[in-house]
Amino acid sequence: MSAHVVVIDTRARRAQIKVQPNTYLSDVLSEACKRFDVDSHQYALKSGNKVIDLSQPFRLSGLIGGTKLELVQESRSPSPVSVALQEEGGNRDIERFLSSTTLWQILRKFEVNDTKRNLTGRSYPNAEVGSGRLCYEQPVMHIMGRDLVTFDDLQKTLGSLGIKHGSTLIRLKFLKTETPMEEAKARIDEYFKSIQPKEDESGNAGGQAPTTSTSQVSTPADEEETHLNGSLLEEDAQPANGQVPASATSDETTTRPAHRRISVYAPPSSSTPQAARHNVAPEDFEPSIAQAKAHQARLNKNVHNRRLPSDAEIAVQEQALKEKLSQIKEVEIKIRFPDQTTIVGTFTYEETVAELAHFVRSVLISPHEPFELTWRGDKGIQHLPQDHPTKKLIKDVGLKGKMLMNFQWDEVASLEARSGQLLKEEYVNKAQQIPIPMAFQGVETEMPDVPAGKGDEKEKGKGDKKGLPRWLKLPGKK
Repeated sequence: MSAHVVVIDTRARRAQIKVQPNTYLSDVLSEACKRFDVDSHQYALKSGNKVIDLSQPFRLSGLIGGTKLELVQESRSPSPVSVALQEEGGNRDIERFLSSTTLWQILRKFEVNDTKRNLTGRSYPNAEVGSGRLCYEQPVMHIMGRDLVTFDDLQKTLGSLGIKHGSTLIRLKFLKTETPMEEAKARIDEYFKSIQPKEDESGNAGGQAPTTSTSQVSTPADEEETHLNGSLLEEDAQPANGQVPASATSDETTTRPAHRRISVYAPPSSSTPQAARHNVAPEDFEPSIAQAKAHQARLNKNVHNRRLPSDAEIAVQEQALKEKLSQIKEVEIKIRFPDQTTIVGTFTYEETVAELAHFVRSVLISPHEPFELTWRGDKGIQHLPQDHPTKKLIKDVGLKGKMLMNFQWDEVASLEARSGQLLKEEYVNKAQQIPIPMAFQGVETEMPDVPAGKGDEKEKGKGDKKGLPRWLKLPGKK
């Protein structure tokens, strides 16, 4: 059963595109951009106020026939995507790529990481073509429910398939073809030569296809570790006379880099929380009169109807919030790992999301594995926007004061990273127990005796007098 959707661009031009239940929305975008003569890599589809996921087919998108979609311009800078490549043998490797990376570049990147792996140049002897002739084994990728088989399909980018952020899984298998190996190899070499100028302009940062020389390949995690631990390497190289700086002997605080204060705390030795080990009097949990009055006043305030703020008032509130955040010089972030180990670090006003992610990767044994940082804010559980690495932690994300973030592995992370040790040995050895402060001894304050007024005595007297109410008495009786 076929249907159609209507795509409207910024010039109010319309394009009616027929769709099938299995038609992917990325194909709808490509067809619309082809009719409007624009580049599909710079646009996205929007339904109402929501940008739709282009990686889904039409039947799973929640759209109905005749839906009007807006063609909106997207950010020109590509965003990082975590890609997990799984072969038929069960091996799974994870790398981060930009959404502008093609599938051929992804395969070449995994080849460079493991020199023994051959993903783009496999061949097999085919006696039907000729004795001793080798034919090409075409890599076939299964992504988001679709199979990419042909040579042109593998030239598509992640963004053209609708995968522009987050993570995805690619299942790889090989199809035996009758194409001679020499012809296939020449075509592959010609393709990589054609995209070589683009790689030279943009560089190999962010997970793009690197050069074929493994000695020149530098992964992002290596650059992050060099950047964050640069001061440590310099300090290790300086002491030739055996003298160690005083700051290096402190087990309580380590510095990576020189301007950041870092504290590492070991997980608790007992499964019982510290709060449950102390005997607390039941009276401590009873609310005081002041607390009860404040709670009642808060409830009374919430039941009254309140006028929604106007646009001018909202702008004033946003401006006041920006001014408040601009006065914050630094924020202290505590990162709690699944094994209950915590690391506390300070970050300044100018530092970004990318620097926080780099800091976390520098302490991990498996820095290549994707992860998430979450915390509980005013709007519930919030995630660190790693897709926007240039956002500032205080100004854009809104971090302030002392923040507690929970570390968790991404769903595509390998089982080895999930089950193994998280932190590097140097941080595990420097970990200390969390200092437990002395229990706060609360001072009971006596409430002043309030003399009863005349009205209270009158009400008390009325309460003592017993009798039938006036409305219950029979007529004629007083």
